[in-house]
Amino acid sequence: KAVSRFDYLLGKFGAVMLLMTLTWLGPVLISWLAGNLFSPRLAFLWHSRAAFLHSASYILISMVVLSMLVLAISASSRKSKTVVTLWLGLWLLGAALSAMGTASHVHWLQYVSFGFNLDVLHRAIFDFSGSLATIEAKVPRLSEAFAFVFDYLKSSHGTLAGALFSLVLMLGGAGFILHQRVKPE
Repeated sequence: KAVSRFDYLLGKFGAVMLLMTLTWLGPVLISWLAGNLFSPRLAFLWHSRAAFLHSASYILISMVVLSMLVLAISASSRKSKTVVTLWLGLWLLGAALSAMGTASHVHWLQYVSFGFNLDVLHRAIFDFSGSLATIEAKVPRLSEAFAFVFDYLKSSHGTLAGALFSLVLMLGGAGFILHQRVKPE
């Protein structure tokens, strides 16, 4: 049992972050390093830094938010079946509300979904529209052949400010739940 809220947060948050680092960030880092070390020139390290930094920033932001949500949901009950059911229910409810918001053009409803917010964050960090404009300028036939993919990737599904605001609200809600449920000894 935790001695204080901070001990609980630090221990559980650290454990969840370590697990996600080993399964999510670790493979990206190892792949990037191995790819660059086996490249013909070490200049590839410099050329691929932007892709790595974009990936690392997206993964780190996602890991912090997801870890806090996991902590809040796990603190909500002592029974593991209840926690799993609650996590699955919230994930499916968010996805359903986001889909309804997309279909009905009630855009604020889309931001209820953690997955939607991560998609908006992903699009903002990786800047698909700028990359696709460069590709279209250099290889026009490619953009014609894959027009439906290019149109989808260029489409705007939400604003970064809205997604960040929603993620901060989720973090605040998780912090509130942790504050209420974890009692110091």
